[in-house]
Amino acid sequence: MASNEHNNGRIVYSPYAPPSHPEKSQLCPPSEHIHIKHPGSDSTLFTLPRLDSGGIHHETVRTACAILDDNRWDGFLTLDKHGEHPVPKAETILRAKIYYFHTSWPLNDLGYAVTPTFEHWRFPHDNLPPSWRDIASFKQTSRPESDNYCRITQFEDGVEDAHLVPSAERQWFNNNMTAYIDSTRADKLKDSDNRVRLRSDVHSVFDAKRFAIVPIDGRLVVYCMNTKLGSQVERLYHGVELHRIRDSGYLGHFLLARFAYTVFERLRAWLESNTSRKLRLRVDNATRVEICSPERCWRFAQYTAYQGKSRSVSPKKRPHPDAGAAVDSDDECQWVEAEFRGRKRRRDDPEVTQRRKR
Repeated sequence: MASNEHNNGRIVYSPYAPPSHPEKSQLCPPSEHIHIKHPGSDSTLFTLPRLDSGGIHHETVRTACAILDDNRWDGFLTLDKHGEHPVPKAETILRAKIYYFHTSWPLNDLGYAVTPTFEHWRFPHDNLPPSWRDIASFKQTSRPESDNYCRITQFEDGVEDAHLVPSAERQWFNNNMTAYIDSTRADKLKDSDNRVRLRSDVHSVFDAKRFAIVPIDGRLVVYCMNTKLGSQVERLYHGVELHRIRDSGYLGHFLLARFAYTVFERLRAWLESNTSRKLRLRVDNATRVEICSPERCWRFAQYTAYQGKSRSVSPKKRPHPDAGAAVDSDDECQWVEAEFRGRKRRRDDPEVTQRRKR
């Protein structure tokens, strides 16, 4: 009996096989992305890999597009830039190669402005998208025995709190989310409503904006948006339901904020395309639309690229590929930081100076 219990004295076991999800087949990773385009410029706003049964989840993509256009939840996707072939809402999975996002019917605003960064995004108070409003009523998978378990992997060791709105976005959080925190603690950003328990390595991937947590079919699931095709993160976690997350009534608000934070990472290529863009900027709590130069668009993209990272790799001092030396003056650094954070620029902006000369 004792020898059987101890595997006949065995003390060395074979190495683990590569990790896998028990319900996922080990198919070849998708080799093609689906393009979501702006009808006004016929340019690709962002792309997503075909991770959902050969396509991408319709409502998740539509919500991402609406975030970029000032929370236009009435927006819709079409197969052509003129909007003659709208995609039915009943079509859950999008499988065509190209889609266009439109914001009105009849189509009288093909040239709508785009919000460039998370910092310039206006949180939709009292106006969450339909698929996010009912999160509080979801019948989530039962909570593990211990709150310390990772909500994705069920690991108990090496688990820590991950912020939904990251600590690096404290100013945005204070301006947009404190009304949803029912707490007397001094640092509301650390409140339980803005946290989810994740294993430390999963937390790192989450903070790198590789995935978000989205509602699909009445469940909260991992949705990979910025992962490499065929990566372990994609193969292990995409589409996987989370175990129950604590919800005091505003979980949908914080998950939507995190989703938006992740979505803007996909917009970087559009901003870096060396083209002037029509952007919607939020400065001193007021919104304005401007035609921004390629250089300025590039700076917005770089700010997103280095969100939450060390100031030693700050986008303020990164060189533009077509702009010669890196931006290195303290004065210019100050106005760049101010603009990205949604405040008026305090120093001389070359674009502003040029306009004054006209």
